[in-house]
Amino acid sequence: MASFPALPVADFHAIRGIQQPLAVIERQIVAIADAQRGLITATQLLALGLSRRAIELRVALGRLTRIHDGVFAVGRSRLDARGRWKAATLAAGPTALLSHLCAAALWGIWPEPSGQPHLVVQGNGRRGHRDITMHRMEPSDRSSLDGIPVTSLELTALHLASLLSTRSFERAVVKAARRREFKLDEAIALALRSKGRPGVGRFRHVIERDLTAELRALSELELRFLELLRAHRISLPEINHDVEALMVDAIWHDHRAIVELDGFEFHKLPRDLRNDNARNRRLVLAGYRVIRFVWEDVVGDSGGVAAAVEALLAGSAVVAVAK
Repeated sequence: MASFPALPVADFHAIRGIQQPLAVIERQIVAIADAQRGLITATQLLALGLSRRAIELRVALGRLTRIHDGVFAVGRSRLDARGRWKAATLAAGPTALLSHLCAAALWGIWPEPSGQPHLVVQGNGRRGHRDITMHRMEPSDRSSLDGIPVTSLELTALHLASLLSTRSFERAVVKAARRREFKLDEAIALALRSKGRPGVGRFRHVIERDLTAELRALSELELRFLELLRAHRISLPEINHDVEALMVDAIWHDHRAIVELDGFEFHKLPRDLRNDNARNRRLVLAGYRVIRFVWEDVVGDSGGVAAAVEALLAGSAVVAVAK
């Protein structure tokens, strides 16, 4: 970030009793802003030796742009989402943490939401800001990501339990569990000390079950298939496993049974059908029973798919060499 020329005011400012040239102060402003996504607070500016009048003069001249009370962008910077979230946490004080859907977006487990930033603040925190939504609670699960103070990944997931549909919440938890920052034991401990919080029952239900299959899933169709199996109390297969030098979508090893799931994006062209048939022949000749489902089967005929899988596992399914 480029530094600014000295303003047409006094050539020196006092900082802790020492006279500093404005050029030095300008470099310090830029250094602080560079570390804070282009932002600086009034407290930091005052600590550098600027007076409130000098700060307001910089605002008037466009050197600073007020984002919140006491928080400025250096220059006329256009803030991205992370910049807006950082500005909100600076405005709300040192106990503030980005939270809820905003935190989920920062962690990469939910799309970026529109609207005001959401924060949790400890105790009374600072006074409210009209363009920030604050939740008063004890943010005991603190973290930091990309320089932004944020609720821990586990607490973020707990917040989502009361905001999202069951399917959306489960997808978000799977994404969270794929991140190295997610600690299952900490999530379980959080659930145990969060009795009475909205969504904690749903949170516990998801994190306390084996998510191995979901974590290996590579597509929404595979996740929908696993969801169907759970709903019909069918034993879960191993997902995306190598068999006969081929990666199959779902396999029950003890039954030598395989289900292939044909998502439209991978099965559009005639050559895709030929490849699917070749795969089936290779697996059948190796002694596996194979059936295939498409999106419409899994989403629109869950009962029929469940019955077919149960028959496959019972050994009475008809082998599908081609579909």
